[in-house]
Amino acid sequence: MLVLTIEYGNEHGVLFSRNGHTVHNLNHINQHKPRVDHYDLILLVGGTDVDPALYGEEPHPKTYATPDQDALVWRVLDASTAAGIPVVGICKGAQQLCVYDGGKLRQHVVGHEGSHAIIDEETGVIMHTRGNHHQMMHVTGCASAKVLAFADGVKSGYILDPEVVYFEKLNALGFQYHPEWMDEQSEGVKYFYNTIKKYLNLEV
Repeated sequence: MLVLTIEYGNEHGVLFSRNGHTVHNLNHINQHKPRVDHYDLILLVGGTDVDPALYGEEPHPKTYATPDQDALVWRVLDASTAAGIPVVGICKGAQQLCVYDGGKLRQHVVGHEGSHAIIDEETGVIMHTRGNHHQMMHVTGCASAKVLAFADGVKSGYILDPEVVYFEKLNALGFQYHPEWMDEQSEGVKYFYNTIKKYLNLEV
């Protein structure tokens, strides 16, 4: 499998390279006119905050956005959607998928630093994960979002926070937590791989 990760290093791409897959980073594409149709998977990664202008809001005082980086990801998503290439987003990458699909973000939340538990929506199984984000997907308004897992006992004044979301029209999965920070045998990493296999039909 050939994976394109939207970063210059391989911090997130290691999730696939350690399983024998080939991973390319941003040095392998034309960032102004990205061609992605020869990739099997696109990986969007963590970083700064998504530009609130993309979902029609003014920035929160604690929001720090990098619009140029979002513009690159939007070009990649335009290309991947047109080509039917599946996408996985981690942390900010998940939030970018949410906004691209028509949703918004809660611009400042608490309780999502370090280790925290998430609950599988279908089975009720609780898994321990690691994360570090102060913004959260707000899937109301999304064209095709299905919440697969949510944070256990963490509320941001609205509803239980979505941690894993499937965006059907984008053929994409968003994970708020960071599997690349976790032990390979941990339940959160196994859930990451199993969910990709189930919803994106990829052997990872």
